[in-house]
Amino acid sequence: MTNKDNPPEDASPSISPGEALRRQAEEIAREKAALSPENMEVLSPEETSQMPHELRVHQIELD
Repeated sequence: MTNKDNPPEDASPSISPGEALRRQAEEIAREKAALSPENMEVLSPEETSQMPHELRVHQIELD
């Protein structure tokens, strides 16, 4: 018999497809960051200033 007030731990609340995609992307980003040799402290000023541009372009591509 199941208790309706306490759903099983493996049951997740209903999330939108966008939220699920965001969570998946965040998990992949964490995994890649852990394996990435890049360190923000060692980036040159040019590389650092180029990053926002690259992120904006990538966001536009995704949209």
